[in-house]
Amino acid sequence: MKWVTWENIGVDRMACIWLIRRWVDPKAEFLFVPAGTKPLPKAEPFDIPGSRFSHQHGHCTFHTLLQENNIKDPILARIASIIDEADIIQEVNVEPAAMGLDLICRGLRRISVDDQEAFERGYLVYDALYAELSSSEVNMNQNPTIIFVCEHGAAKSIIAAAYFNKLANETNLGLQAIARGTYPDQELSPKTIAGLLEDGLAPTESVPQKLSLDDLEATQRIITFCELPNEYAQKTVIEHWDGIPPVSENYEKARDVIVAKLNQLMMHIYG
Repeated sequence: MKWVTWENIGVDRMACIWLIRRWVDPKAEFLFVPAGTKPLPKAEPFDIPGSRFSHQHGHCTFHTLLQENNIKDPILARIASIIDEADIIQEVNVEPAAMGLDLICRGLRRISVDDQEAFERGYLVYDALYAELSSSEVNMNQNPTIIFVCEHGAAKSIIAAAYFNKLANETNLGLQAIARGTYPDQELSPKTIAGLLEDGLAPTESVPQKLSLDDLEATQRIITFCELPNEYAQKTVIEHWDGIPPVSENYEKARDVIVAKLNQLMMHIYG
C-alpha cells in the first residue's frame, strides 16, 4: 500500500512511518510531496491536515494511528506521549526525552539527502527508543516506587507523593510514591500539613526524610522539584518539574499545578 505525507519529515512523521512499517503495513511504500500539494497522489495520506490520520484532539498523528488501528501497546502509548510533547505545545511537560528526540529527528533530516534516507535513519532511532522504554518498563515493574524530591522534603514532594498515592489507589495502579529532600528540614511545612488534612489526605512522611543512595535502589523514577547533588544525578531515570509556586505563599496554587502534572504522569504510565 502507498502512503503520502508532506516532505521534510520530522519527529511525528518519522515516527508514523516507523509505526506503519512495524505494526500496520509491513510492505508500505511512502511518497513525500511539497506541503500544500493538490491533488495528492493516489495514496493514503497521513499527517496532512484534514486527512483521517492527522492531529486530533490535541494529539500527534502517531497517537491517531494508534487509536485508529486499535493498537494496544503501553510502550507505543508512551512514545506517543513523548511525540506529543516534542511536536505539540503542552501546558504540562513531563517527558524529558521529548526535546532531545525532536532535535535528533530534525538533525537526521538535515544530514540526509532526502526524506527516504531520513526515515531509514530515523527507523533505527525509534527501534532503539522502543527497546529502551521496554527495558525501563520491566525495571519499573520490578521496583514499584516513585520518589518525589524537593530541597527541604517538607512541602512540594510531600504534596506530590500524597496525591500520587491517592490517584494510584483510585486506579488500582501498582505503584507507590514516597517523598524525600536533598537538605531536609526538621519538620514538615505547617501549610502543607494543614492543606493536605483539609483535602482529606495524610502526608506520606511524618518528618522530612533525606534522599539516600539506598532509596535509588528501590526506584526507577525520580521526579524532582530541585537540583540533585552530583552523586545522585546518574543513578536512575530523573524528571524535573518546574513552574510550581512556593507552597508557603499559596498552598492551593502549588497543589493545583502539582496535581495537573500528576494527571499527565498517570496518563503516560497508563498509556
